[in-house]
Amino acid sequence: MKFAKKMKLVPFEGLPDVKPVEVRPVEPVYDRDPLQQAVENVHQDMQHVLNDPTLTDENKMQRYGQLLHRYQTMQRKRKQVVPLLDENIPEPREEETSEAPILESVPRPYKHRARLLLKHMKEKTPWSWNENLELVRNGVPIPNTNAIDIVNDLVRRRKNTQAPVGWFGVMQSLKATNVPREAIGNQERWNVLSTPPTRTPPRRPRKKKISSTDTPSIPTRRWLSLQKL
Repeated sequence: MKFAKKMKLVPFEGLPDVKPVEVRPVEPVYDRDPLQQAVENVHQDMQHVLNDPTLTDENKMQRYGQLLHRYQTMQRKRKQVVPLLDENIPEPREEETSEAPILESVPRPYKHRARLLLKHMKEKTPWSWNENLELVRNGVPIPNTNAIDIVNDLVRRRKNTQAPVGWFGVMQSLKATNVPREAIGNQERWNVLSTPPTRTPPRRPRKKKISSTDTPSIPTRRWLSLQKL
């Protein structure tokens, strides 16, 4: 072929003496601290300056001072502790995580009230919510309800907004468990809570009126004449 190369086999005994190449193990790069390596290099340079016979004492002092400043700067950086992630830090509880979307929907001035309300609902009432933010009462989801709508309706008054589905049942539970005033920002809802139930006075039996028809008849006395006797 045009570009084919010819090779010739040479016996091993005819090869010139070749010195074996010494291969040194290389430390992994990721195991070396770059800052530590830089400090060691500066330290070696300082020793080299002190032992250099070609430099005058003045030059040695000048270069040594520069290297000493670099060395001290690197040592300070080494002492800085980088905070690592503590494996012992507990992960956020599922309850706290489930509150996040509700609190994010509440404006900042009302977040404190929202936290109080959510805490009271979970600890004092049979109400909670599921992953779909549906209201749950005693473990039973209530359809067409939303915890975000309920909380925002109670912590602040919104114009042109209808009362959300399920608000009355939640209000009854809040009233029965003495919810703090600070947790309710909607004055209309608070009025429902603070209004005492109307008590119907006991009904007294009515006295029966005696009519003329109910008057017992008195037997009429008849006078007999003496003639008939």
